[in-house]
Amino acid sequence: MCQHYRRLGKLAPVLMLTAKDATSDKISGLDAGADDYLVKPTDVFELLARVRALGRRSPLWQGDTLQVEALTLHLSTLIVERDTYSLQLSTREF
Repeated sequence: MCQHYRRLGKLAPVLMLTAKDATSDKISGLDAGADDYLVKPTDVFELLARVRALGRRSPLWQGDTLQVEALTLHLSTLIVERDTYSLQLSTREF
């Protein structure tokens, strides 16, 4: 899927989060076009730090917010919003 995404010319950062921890899996993921590769289970704070690092290197970065249609996640505050609803997530929920 990552190779197809890159073949389409997409440049947004890709972080693979997977349980596959063999060196060959990591190499395959990065060679497929991923910008970072993280093995589960992972610490949520490390995941957030890696997302921020990818954002700093990407011209497509839009700050500390991830948005898909009407759903918005604020990475720095762990608040999720949809339409007029707002919810503070715990780190476990995040």
